[in-house]
Amino acid sequence: MSEKIRMKFNGREIEAEAGTPIIDLSVTLGEEIPHFCYHPGIGVDGNCRLCLVELEGAPKLVPACTLKASEGMEVRANTEKVVKARQGVLEFLLINHPLDCPICDKGGECPLQDYTRLHGPAHSRMGDGKNLGRKHYSLGEHILFDSERCVTCTRCVRFMRDVVGRDELTVKQRGDRAIIGVFQDGSITSGFTGNLADICPVGALTDTCSPCRRTRFSPSASASGSW
Repeated sequence: MSEKIRMKFNGREIEAEAGTPIIDLSVTLGEEIPHFCYHPGIGVDGNCRLCLVELEGAPKLVPACTLKASEGMEVRANTEKVVKARQGVLEFLLINHPLDCPICDKGGECPLQDYTRLHGPAHSRMGDGKNLGRKHYSLGEHILFDSERCVTCTRCVRFMRDVVGRDELTVKQRGDRAIIGVFQDGSITSGFTGNLADICPVGALTDTCSPCRRTRFSPSASASGSW
């Protein structure tokens, strides 16, 4: 049985199991911290920076996905500094994101939609047109990729590498030109290709299998376990 510790979260004194990721703890407390790259079945990467929180004693904001509960810790996820950082991340994500929510497969159940409504800036400051990307092209037999919708959270890359055990996906280029692609411009051949659409948070990856006969990815799954 894990050790119980006392800490503060958003001013509330709480009891939690030592080592619990703060991002998971926030869900159990009913104050979920927004995030994209984190998934409990894949692990921590800390690249989207949307889950930044204030940690008492830390000089800078800290990703909640990398932060684990410990005795006496004080975490604040709703301060002015955190809110401003969160708005900034969402604003950058939306700069070139298409406004095609009504026809997107994730429309109505998209974290980016929800986070923008709850935490994002009310208006865009962009006066220039959006940079357009390649849309709906095949990465494999059963999966299509829309580069304009992608937020480069790398869930798909890490799922293939760490869960399936095959380095078929990678991040090409850098900065605002970074894009998900198949290694050496090949094609995904894994039998778990359809699961990529399940873990993509924004509808950038679409499953073309119909009717779908795959087993859906669950957080407790592993490459050698049951699906």
